[in-house]
Amino acid sequence: HYYGALVAKIAEMIIEQARMQQFLEQNSRLREELALSLIRNRTYSSNIVDLSNTLDIDLNKRRLVIIGEVSSGQLGVTTAISELKALLNHVEDLTKDDLIAIVSLTEIVILKSIKHTESKREFYLLKNKYINLAKKINESLDIKIIFSIGNYIEGDGGLCESYQTAKSTLKVGKRRLSED
Repeated sequence: HYYGALVAKIAEMIIEQARMQQFLEQNSRLREELALSLIRNRTYSSNIVDLSNTLDIDLNKRRLVIIGEVSSGQLGVTTAISELKALLNHVEDLTKDDLIAIVSLTEIVILKSIKHTESKREFYLLKNKYINLAKKINESLDIKIIFSIGNYIEGDGGLCESYQTAKSTLKVGKRRLSED
């Protein structure tokens, strides 16, 4: 009798754990979908607003875009995916309101919450944090990562514009690195 009850309880726990894992995976996919929508659209459609409400993400929260670009010199989809996963494991400082998405096999994007829009100190600290993170990743993994930070731009489409400024910054940074 006790053995049967124990087996039943374990089975319930396994099923509950599987449901929770499925919920977390779906939530993660939806957050990624929202991030990609925000950097690709200059206006917030009703779908974007509904998705943000479902995820309890405040679209009015101050955010800017940080791009992480990976290059290892290795070819192949499997290698690229494992490099992106390693990079995602190193991006630890995300808060509930930060969003992260894989844009391509070499690029991730982080929609980072910020407190002050005009704070040079906050931007400086954020910049140094990601410079140090890039150094840590470049030393610990056999990949090269470059981060770029976009400007904070207020209003609908601000994250799309921030993404564009981060892309421009990335181009300039890569050009300067190749000159050195």
